[in-house]
Parts: sequence; structure tokens; C-alpha cells
Amino acid sequence: MAFSRIPPGGNAVPLLRLFESNKADFRPVFSRHSGFPEKNVFYAGSGTGALYIALLALKRLYPERTEVVLPAWCCPSVPQAILQAGLRAVQMDLDPDTFAYPPQALDTAVSGRTLTVLLVHYFGIPQPKPALRNPPPLFLRDCAQDFDFRNAHEPDCALFYSFGRGKSLNSGHGGALVLPENSSNPSLRALCGEILETFPKAAHSPRNKALLIEIFSHPAAFRIVSALPFLSIGKTVWEHPLRFTRIHPDFFGWATACFDVLEDHRNDYANLARAYAESLTGMDGVLLPFKGYGRDHLPVRFPLRVTQAKLREKLQGNLNREFGGVTGQYPDILSRLPGVPAEFPRDGFYPGCEKIAAEILTFPVTAWLLGKEGVFLKEALKTLKESRR
Repeated sequence: MAFSRIPPGGNAVPLLRLFESNKADFRPVFSRHSGFPEKNVFYAGSGTGALYIALLALKRLYPERTEVVLPAWCCPSVPQAILQAGLRAVQMDLDPDTFAYPPQALDTAVSGRTLTVLLVHYFGIPQPKPALRNPPPLFLRDCAQDFDFRNAHEPDCALFYSFGRGKSLNSGHGGALVLPENSSNPSLRALCGEILETFPKAAHSPRNKALLIEIFSHPAAFRIVSALPFLSIGKTVWEHPLRFTRIHPDFFGWATACFDVLEDHRNDYANLARAYAESLTGMDGVLLPFKGYGRDHLPVRFPLRVTQAKLREKLQGNLNREFGGVTGQYPDILSRLPGVPAEFPRDGFYPGCEKIAAEILTFPVTAWLLGKEGVFLKEALKTLKESRR
């Protein structure tokens, strides 16, 4: 499995639970879980669609601000949404030890032209809101990989979540934009609602897609499908232009089913993340960017940095032969991904992002591994110890 192919992973949901999910409503469930009132949540057909709504609304409110600060290593749909909104993407390097922006460099990059700064919660790693001399009107927290990020009561931060393939809420469709409760601009909520209404309705129910995702979330099934190169399953490429839709009404039923299954496994996933952290801490050639996961804060996948390329490949190969689901993440910085549009800036030097892209490896946090986690860790530790010889 190529490092550029991200397995479905996420929270495996029994198919019967999806078929029985017609009467549930995810909206109050998500409101209780996130701590945000329902009136502050706008549901779109994807997490990127939710981001796009926020960008267009901010652009109308602050037309003199045309720049969006983002990491040079992230999901390519994020900068595509920025370009599609008619804004300029300003790339920033990341600190490979924290996956956060270097504070001084960020402070220098933010100016009166900055519309927003994206704070990406990689693998559920919460990012601190930076203290800046000239802060933007609103920060945007990218919580696509951090379903458990709760309301921090930040009046200058909006959030967007993704409920698509491979996320903790593995429903295969949908995303949400969440606005702060005490925003300094009361027009923001109205504008977001107006923009969402301009999105076309989803043409077809994504229920069949959700069912297929659950089938292929099994690592063995994904390995077979991803071996067919013409399908490009899970490959990180730049898609442009993106098509945004409203969320389909069917989503609110099966998303609740996905949420209920996640809650059923919450303790198991927390114990798995804890076992990873305890077993891998102090191992030669392995660095852990974050170990603070727990029952109330689960990772979508457990991240580690493997500093030796051969060891990284060996770990992936040995573990995937029996278990599957061990993968890298985005294979390179944004400007070098396949299909980069001409208008995306290719200048700049981002050593921290390149280091992350070269070293990142993620272990699965999924129901498919439960009951086999001890054998999985035994094989991982065996591979790491053999590399010392």
C-alpha cells in the first residue's frame, strides 16, 4: 500500500446499524456532544463545503482582506476551497514537534490583508490559538480529524468538522460549520445561512456510498481494492474545481448510528491509544507528536514520526501484511501534490512540513483491530527492536 493511499479507517459501523437508523436525528446529538447550540451549526455536504461557506461569508464582510494563512502540509481540498473562494493562500511552515505554526513566523506573516488563519487539528491534536499583534477577524479551526473538540467559548474562532470517509464519524458524507456564540459581527450567521441556500441539493442519497465505505473500511478489503491502480482509492491528489452541495436529509439518521457505535467503542479506542503511547514512548527512531488522548478525546488515527525511512517502510510492511491500516498521511507538501492548479503559489521553503511528510506514520484506531491489539503491538515492538541490531 503506497504511503499516499489513506485507508478508510475510522469508526467501523455494522451494516445493520445503518439500515436501522432512519428515525434518529443527529442535530441534537451533535449539539450535546460539541457543546454548541444547534442554531450555530450549518450542515453542508462535506467539511470542505462548510469551510467554503465560512470563507465566502468572511470575504463579504471584510472585502479588503484577501489572504488566508494555512499550513504548507494539509489536505489539498483546503487550499482548493481558498482558491475557489477567490482568495490568496499564504503557506506557513509547521513545527514538526508540535504540528503547530512557529509563533514568531506566524506573527510576521499575519497582516491587515489576512482574512483568517487556519488552525489544523491533525489527528485530533488540539492547536492553541496564537497570540498575534494583528489578529484576523476570525480564526478557523479545522476539526476534520478532531470530532471530539468541544466548545472552548472562543468568540473569535469558528470551526468546521468533516463526517466523511476515514473520519471518526465515518458516515461517508457531510460536514458542519460551527460559529462562535458571541461573535463580534452579528451578520456572520445570516450570511452563512444565505450562502448555504445557494448550494444545490444533493442529487442522490449517499446511503449506498456510506454502506460501501463501511464494507471497505475493513483493512483486508481496502488492501484488495487499493491494489487496483485505475481506481485511485485513497490516493492524495488535488481535485479542482470542487462541487459543493447541501447535506442530504438521509445523513441525520445514519450519522446518529455512526455516533452510537463510536460511543460503544469509546473506552476501547481510548485504551488502544493509551497502549500505543505507553509502548512507543522512548523507542529509538520513534517520536510521538501527541500523547494526550483519552476517553473524551480520541484520535482518528494514532500518529508517530519514524525518523528513519527504512524503519518506516519496514514497520508499514510488517504490520500491514497481517493487520492493514498502517499508513502515512499526505505524501508531500501542497505545492508538489499531483494536479496542483497553476494559481497555487509554489514559492517558499517549508522544512518542518517536509520533515513531517517524510516521517509521519499512523497506526489504526478502529474496531477491526480490537481484540488483536496485543498481537499488533508485539509485532510493532519486535520490528523496532530488530532495527537496533
